[in-house]
Amino acid sequence: MDRKKAERTAKLIADQINGPLGRVPMERVFAQHLEFFEELKALGATWPQIASLLDEAGIRRKDGKTLTAAQLRATISRLPKPKQEVQTTSLQKEEKPVRRPNKQHDMQKEIDTPDTLRNRMKRAQKSRP
Repeated sequence: MDRKKAERTAKLIADQINGPLGRVPMERVFAQHLEFFEELKALGATWPQIASLLDEAGIRRKDGKTLTAAQLRATISRLPKPKQEVQTTSLQKEEKPVRRPNKQHDMQKEIDTPDTLRNRMKRAQKSRP
């Protein structure tokens, strides 16, 4: 991205912040242009350089003061990142977890059956004096 394109995009952001019905929240406009900020960072621009570019385009805080590099970085870092589609392989889609039998659960079933319970009661009565 060259300097002129960056300046045009910064001016577009400034125009969107100062909308026809009044000021639009800066975070909302920055979220729409997140790729712009990521591209500038990928090209090696620092936060102070980006803040200066936005200042030249007329972007200011709500109180009219200049947006600092720290405020810009914090604002951008709080924005939700766009969801990227995760590609799964066919193996991941078809694979299901293996259910292992629970021995304790199986033993409980065995104990609770009426026939087994009856036999246990008979053995207990025989063992009494």
